[in-house]
Formats: sequence, C-alpha cells, structure tokens
Amino acid sequence: GINAEYMGALKCVEGAQSHPFFSDPEFNRCGSWRLSTSNLTSDVVAHFAFGPVLDDGYGVGYSIFEDGVQLQVTSNADDSSTNTTKFMEGIEEVLEEIVELGKRVSK
Repeated sequence: GINAEYMGALKCVEGAQSHPFFSDPEFNRCGSWRLSTSNLTSDVVAHFAFGPVLDDGYGVGYSIFEDGVQLQVTSNADDSSTNTTKFMEGIEEVLEEIVELGKRVSK
C-alpha cells in the first residue's frame, strides 16, 4: 500500500509549514489503515517481513511465486486487539477457498 509513503512524507514536514495536501481528509484517513502491506518477490530473498504502521494494526509482507505465495504477518504483541496467529489462520482459510473455487471453475 501507499500508506507508508504517506507517513514518511508527513514525518518529513513535521514542525514545518504544511502543504494543503497534508490536511486533506483522504490523506488523514490514510494514516489510520490497520492493514499495511508490501510486496517483494525475489529468488534471492528467503524471507520478507513488513511491520504494521499502527499499534493496533497488521503488517503483511508477501512474495508471489509460480508455485505459491509466501506471507510474513506481523503485529504488535502488546496490543490485545491484534492476534497474528488468528489473522494468518483467516488468510490461510480464504486462500484455500480460492484454490477450491479455482478447481471448480476450471473443470
């Protein structure tokens, strides 16, 4: 997602006179996304993680290969509203459903 870039831009202008872009309601909404994702697909990188941008959020680093998808999910262990294990179980369940749907459609 683009939220990390937005957060970086905002950090660069903290304390300085701000551009109207940073007071736009959509910009402010971008700072509260609980799911932050990033992709890195490479044969030379074994694992790739991406951290959450909010204390009560999740970070998902993912790589897409011909034979599958690799996910690394992170969250703040000190926040009781996040549970990385349950989140991953949900993702796994949805991916299995997608595979089954693909099998039915391709028949």
